[in-house]
Amino acid sequence: MNDVVAIEQLRVVQAKLMSSCMTFTKYFFKKRYGRSFVVNSHHEIICDALDKVIRGDIKKLCISIAPRYGKTELAVKNFIALGLAHNPSSKFIHLSYSQSLAFDNSESARDFVGSEDFNTIFPYVEISKTSASKNKWHTTRGGGVYATATGGQITGFGAGEVDREIFENLPEQTKVFAGAIIIDDALKPDDALSDLKRQRVNERFETTIRSRTNSRETPIIVIGQRLHSNDLIGYLKETEEEEWTFIDIPCITVDEYGNEHALWEFKQTLAELNQIRQIDENIFETQYQQNPQDLVGKLLPLQSLQFYNFDNIPISSIVFKFAVGDPANTGGDYYSIPFMHVAIIEGKLLCFVKGIIHSKEGIEIINEKLIDKSREHFIEEVFLEVNGIGAAAFMLLKRDMSNNTKVKPFTVTMPKEARILSNSEFIKKHFIFDENYQKDVEYSRFINHVTSYEREGQNTHKKDAIDSLASAANILKIKYKSLLYG
Repeated sequence: MNDVVAIEQLRVVQAKLMSSCMTFTKYFFKKRYGRSFVVNSHHEIICDALDKVIRGDIKKLCISIAPRYGKTELAVKNFIALGLAHNPSSKFIHLSYSQSLAFDNSESARDFVGSEDFNTIFPYVEISKTSASKNKWHTTRGGGVYATATGGQITGFGAGEVDREIFENLPEQTKVFAGAIIIDDALKPDDALSDLKRQRVNERFETTIRSRTNSRETPIIVIGQRLHSNDLIGYLKETEEEEWTFIDIPCITVDEYGNEHALWEFKQTLAELNQIRQIDENIFETQYQQNPQDLVGKLLPLQSLQFYNFDNIPISSIVFKFAVGDPANTGGDYYSIPFMHVAIIEGKLLCFVKGIIHSKEGIEIINEKLIDKSREHFIEEVFLEVNGIGAAAFMLLKRDMSNNTKVKPFTVTMPKEARILSNSEFIKKHFIFDENYQKDVEYSRFINHVTSYEREGQNTHKKDAIDSLASAANILKIKYKSLLYG
């Protein structure tokens, strides 16, 4: 009877620990290190995302966060141990820019899983004595870890479980977690400015790493600090933005009142972070704010734009409220619409970008959002480019928009690149953006596309955001010609 009770009690503990990555981490951190795991909001964000990976809700996950904020402890060591607790057959591939770092992480995970504290609760997870090296170790159930550098040899190894549907005569089973590819800091910081080395990592991901999943169900996790706009996370944002879940965690956040706060005072105070920012703002924006801005070649880098706390806009100075729509003409384009309030303050024209639609959704859905945002921002006139598909968007919007807002069509003949270039200085001088833009997904994506537009290059799907601002600039130049040019 006592044995039965003990077994039931063990199952309760197992279920509790496997219920969340945070619960699992806090319990075993105390056991392993003899002190409590200091939990902060960003740990909860990371653990919540990892729980969704375990459940199968997220297949492709990118988390960008500064170094030394607990990412490796959570997303590599604890995640591997938790995954094996769920399924001792889980197969992991762990990669990092440094082979020694990958080996150290693998060794830590192995020692964790092989510890007495872990085995007491999860006795069914046993490490095979015949294969327990740093870079490659297995459980007696066929699971385990293979670790190497992002440029290392991984052919012959796979992560996850082979798709069951390819086999015949197997009973249907509920979907269980079976492992993952975990990439922690894919690029060495010293290599961030090397086009060749960045490209090599990105190509390696495409040609070798991605194909190491045993199943379409096998998740891939990429976690690390941002180092360049075209590092691996930036590359994935550029090429597969809709397929991945991206979580960017900056070290300094801004509250609704415009006040700055340190992400984790236990690690770095606001004063310490600002000291780092003063030394090199570009490195700070990249590695600490997860907002890489490569100044060379960018037409409107983040530092060139003006930001303001919109709670402090002098309402009495507002003279015009309008929006400009640039419908997507080809596949992959964004339907980009800034909503703006124009003010004249001490004789100077300022255009406050109050809201943004920047989406690939269909015309009907975006028109509904456009109508809602026009009402929210008391927009007087909506200007819609009617080149190509814009004509259809215009007719739908004109039919559905309330009488309080006028819908006006416009056409453009100047090439998009020339229009953008000719209005870039006007945008820097007269447009003001919301300093809290990162709280809005579409506004944040809009700013990212505006600031990553290159003076030379293809700028695939990065033209739409900045082009809508260029169109707005042209409208303002005509409407306020006397004020602007005397």
